[in-house]
Amino acid sequence: MLVKGIRSFSPDNNNVIEFYKPLTLIVGSNGAGKTTVIECLRQACTGEMPPNIGGNGRNWVMDPKVAGESEVKAQIKLRLRTSTQMPFVVVRSFQNVQKKATLQFKTLDATLQTYNKDTHAKEAVTYRCADINAMVPSLMGVSKAVLDNVIFVHQEESNWPLADGATIKKKFDEIFAATKYTKALETLRKLRLEKTQEVKEMRLKLDTLKSHKDMAASFSADIAAGSAKAERLHADIQQLQAAIDGHAVEVAAMDAKLDQIADVVDELSRLRAQLEVLSAAASEKLSRLDGGDFEESDAELDAFLQELKQTDAEGASRRESRVNELRVKQMDAASYEDRLQQAQQQLSRLQAAAEAHSSNVADRDAFLTATAAKLGIRLPGAAAAAAAGSEAGVVLPLAALDAFLGELRRRQAALQGEVVAMREAHRAQEADVAGRIDAANAELARAQQQGALKTADLRQLQARRDNLQQQVVAMSAVPYQAEELKLQEEDLCRRLEARKGEEARQDFEAQLAQQKAALERLAADMTALRGERDRFIMAGDAAGRARLASNALQAARDRLEGLLQGSAARQLIELAGNPQPLPHGAELKRLADAALRAREAEVKRKSTQLRDMEAELARRSGELASKRRQRVAAEARCQELRHELRRAVGSISMALDQPVLDALHGDDVETAYELAVQQLERVRNAAFRRMEKSSAFNNLLGMVLEDGQRECRCLVCNRAFANDEELAEMVSYVEEQRQELPARRTMYEQEIAELDRQLNGLNAHLADLAGLRELQGSMEATKAAEQQAQAQHDSQAEQVESLHEEANLLDVELTSLRRAVTDAGWSIAKQAAEVDDLKQQADAAAERAAQASGAQQLRQVEELDAELAELERQQRAADAAREDLNRRQGRIKDERMRLSEQLAAAREELRKAEQANRARLETQSQLKAADEQMGVLRSDIEAAKARVGPAQQARDGLLAQRDAMRATQLAAEGAKQAELKELSAAEEAYAAKQRLVEGYGAEQKEAQMAQLTQQLAELKDKRDACNREIVSLQQELDQSAAKVAENQNLVKTIEAVIDYRATKRQAEQLQQQIGTLTQQIGQVGDRNELQAGRAAAEEAAKEAQRQRDTKQGSLGVVLEQVKASKRSLADPKYAQIHARYRKQLIELKTTEMAAADLDKYHKALERALLAFHTGKMADINKIVKEMWQKTYRGQDIDYIQIKADAEGTARSYNYRVVMVNGGVELDMRGRCSAGQKVLACLIIRLALAETFCHNCGILALDEPTTNLDAGKGWRCGACMLGY
Repeated sequence: MLVKGIRSFSPDNNNVIEFYKPLTLIVGSNGAGKTTVIECLRQACTGEMPPNIGGNGRNWVMDPKVAGESEVKAQIKLRLRTSTQMPFVVVRSFQNVQKKATLQFKTLDATLQTYNKDTHAKEAVTYRCADINAMVPSLMGVSKAVLDNVIFVHQEESNWPLADGATIKKKFDEIFAATKYTKALETLRKLRLEKTQEVKEMRLKLDTLKSHKDMAASFSADIAAGSAKAERLHADIQQLQAAIDGHAVEVAAMDAKLDQIADVVDELSRLRAQLEVLSAAASEKLSRLDGGDFEESDAELDAFLQELKQTDAEGASRRESRVNELRVKQMDAASYEDRLQQAQQQLSRLQAAAEAHSSNVADRDAFLTATAAKLGIRLPGAAAAAAAGSEAGVVLPLAALDAFLGELRRRQAALQGEVVAMREAHRAQEADVAGRIDAANAELARAQQQGALKTADLRQLQARRDNLQQQVVAMSAVPYQAEELKLQEEDLCRRLEARKGEEARQDFEAQLAQQKAALERLAADMTALRGERDRFIMAGDAAGRARLASNALQAARDRLEGLLQGSAARQLIELAGNPQPLPHGAELKRLADAALRAREAEVKRKSTQLRDMEAELARRSGELASKRRQRVAAEARCQELRHELRRAVGSISMALDQPVLDALHGDDVETAYELAVQQLERVRNAAFRRMEKSSAFNNLLGMVLEDGQRECRCLVCNRAFANDEELAEMVSYVEEQRQELPARRTMYEQEIAELDRQLNGLNAHLADLAGLRELQGSMEATKAAEQQAQAQHDSQAEQVESLHEEANLLDVELTSLRRAVTDAGWSIAKQAAEVDDLKQQADAAAERAAQASGAQQLRQVEELDAELAELERQQRAADAAREDLNRRQGRIKDERMRLSEQLAAAREELRKAEQANRARLETQSQLKAADEQMGVLRSDIEAAKARVGPAQQARDGLLAQRDAMRATQLAAEGAKQAELKELSAAEEAYAAKQRLVEGYGAEQKEAQMAQLTQQLAELKDKRDACNREIVSLQQELDQSAAKVAENQNLVKTIEAVIDYRATKRQAEQLQQQIGTLTQQIGQVGDRNELQAGRAAAEEAAKEAQRQRDTKQGSLGVVLEQVKASKRSLADPKYAQIHARYRKQLIELKTTEMAAADLDKYHKALERALLAFHTGKMADINKIVKEMWQKTYRGQDIDYIQIKADAEGTARSYNYRVVMVNGGVELDMRGRCSAGQKVLACLIIRLALAETFCHNCGILALDEPTTNLDAGKGWRCGACMLGY
């Protein structure tokens, strides 16, 4: 095996570990990698990581930081041979990569190298880890559980046989693969139960399929009969439909003629009403023309009218142009007004700015004068300004301003120079004092540091001296111990030689060989006797089998009797007719099947009768549906007509009378319609009379005006007018009245036209009113016929329902009988067949048992048992003798090993004592040197303390001097900074005030004021000119509007004449149309004759329709029955029913055979598992007992055993290790010492390896003698040599 990069193994390691046969010992100090070797062997073979390593394996592989690399690749390469001695190599690789913050571990793909059997060439294949983990144990010939728990057990898990119960059960279950086989047993048991349940379900399904097959045949016959009947009914319906269509054609032709006559009559009524309206309108229009009709033709009037309209259009264009000019002038005037206001506002702002400038100049001069006086600055020209201070507008000259500013800046420069010079002097003084302070600090620090170093050295030396003193005191008795140990060694050597001589004299090996040969002879004799005994016992099994067959026969008869006593069996017997005596199971089922078929025939007859009655019910349903459809259609038509009449009445725009509204609310639409027509006619007549009165009043006013002007008197009261003013007043009043009359007449005409339109709309629904009344008369007869058909249908439905209930009861009874035949019949027949088979088997077994001689066999078996008992007694005696020899040999060996161990320990103690004596002498010399060094250090410490005081006083005086100097410097610099700050503030205040004064001059505000004054005068002149033009244009527009009004009156008069002539021509055209329609009515035919012929054709069509509906009802029933049969037949349960029945029968038989086979497999596997587990546990316990007795020489434990306690009825075991002493068993866990625990676990692992590792002779033990004394270690090794 080659290991790289695992724990302490270097990633560059190339040293191969070779394991020798039969034993390889690896010896090394702690951390050398001994346990790592076993971990690598286990990982290579099983893929399991060591326990408790954490980090998913990255802690097992060498850390890259330890190797000084960013990546470490680890590898395990193991070469071994398969169970067939073929070599193969397993290579497993890992990788640790150091990331920024984490360590990433990765398992690379594993490689398996094998040799081709034919070519002997090496072949390497890369696998996933999960695949190779399963392949390697298979090649080694052992399971993964044996590799993990027996062969390559980690040191931390080596004591698992004495762990808790759950752990030891888990380990043993994995070793025995008990979980797998237990699951297999459970799976077989479940499969057997499932198959048994499937057999029952398949039998039920088979019976169901048989009943479905019979029903499918019945449905097919019903479909064939129904299809033939449907074809006959369909032919009859086609003939009746042809007759109905012929009558419908006749009725449609007559309806067309009647509709044509009705349309012509309606059109005549409409035309006459229009003619009346047009005649009245023409008369009215003619009366409104003051001068009557014009003499000019229509063409001349049209030309004159167009000329007037063109003139109006031109005048309108001119007026629009003037209006646009007027708008432009108005906008210009408004613009000038806005600009004038803006200029006035700007002028006001400039005046305010001039006043503010004067104030700013005065403020600046006052500030300048006050500041100069305060600072002692002389201003040129300031005296003249002060003398004229009472005059307005006097300011300081520019020379004074420049002199003030220059003096301020000069003083600031001088002060800044003084401050700089003062700071340089202060910094020089500070540096000088700081240098002296640093020198004093350095001197003080050197003195303190020397003292501290010497003190620390003294403390360390004192501690070392104390330690040496303690060692000298502790080793004072060492010389005496060395002498005593030397004497003890000599005594142990003498005793060991004496024990070796005694062991050679006893010669235990020869005695043990004799006992072993005797035991082998006894075992051979016992094996021969057991074989002979087994042959006699097999001959005696025939009687036992006969008894078993008889018992099985009796149990089968009891089960058959129990089935016959069940409720389903009693029902089956009653169905068969209660035969006496009770026939055999198959014959009973045959009788029951015959009776069941008779019941099914009765049910089928009832079903046929039910279908006939359902067909009659369907025919009556068809007739009832036809009657209902006729009634519903008539009601729907009535509702439509009522809705039309209601909508017509609701379309009237005028307020309806209360009787009309009451009729509408009471759903009396006919009465509401008639009342609405009467109301419209009444209102129209009233409106026409008002229009005639208005015409007469107009004529009267004309006569009054004409006679009053001619005779100068009032025509009404026949009074003469006193003067012209009264005449003018009368003329004015009459003219006003006559001007109102045309508008009233127009209003009356519009009202009459609207009323005529509404009245014509109502008259258009007169046919609907007539049809509604006719339908209401026929609906009574339709309802009576429907009620009669409903009564017949209900009676037939009651009969069908009664027959349905009877059929349902029969169907339920038949289903129960079928279930009884299915459940009980098959079970009784099968059980009876089983009784017959068991009877034959019992007879054959009894015949074979009669041929054997029981007495002779029993006598021989007793003799063989006695001989076997004697041989077993001799074997136990030989075993006891061998055990006694083993114990005696073990005691002598233990004593010899104990003495050897004591001698080795004494020699080691002597060596240690001599070494301690030499160390004592060296410690005494070191103690003397330490005392001398401590004296020198104490004198050095006192000298250092004397230098610290003066240095500290000098440093404190320099610090106080520096603090006083700093305070004086800060006060002088502060005074200069205050003067400089005052000058800077005066300069900034002056600059701010000067900027306000200079800003006014820069904006040129005085020139802007002069310009705005001139602009205001120009804007006022332009505004006044625009206002004068606006007045002129407004006068011109007023004159044009008067002329347009005059032309409009003339246009209205001409249009009225043209309208009158058009109305007159329309009346003449209507008169011609009325004459033409009157001639058409005579050409169509007599209306009464057409109505009589239509009634006869309609009656014949109704009769044919009644016959067709009856046929259709029957056809519908037949088709519904056929569809029902087809739907039933199309049900998935009837699809391919014959093939499904045959397939279900085959599945039933095969499933029964599978259930029987599963039962056999379950019993065989259970017996095999029991035998395997019992045999293996016996072998393991035998090896454990033998190795314990050879290894352990104590008197408290005779031997140990592994107990497997069955858990419940399932093949599951709980394991525990027990120790036996004097025939008493005690659980070893918690009662044994550490050495006993290690020895027991080691022996159990050796026993498991001997039992399960026949094909893999490998065992790795990690420090197996831990907690074992030397004797047990030697004996354990000696035991291993025999395996």
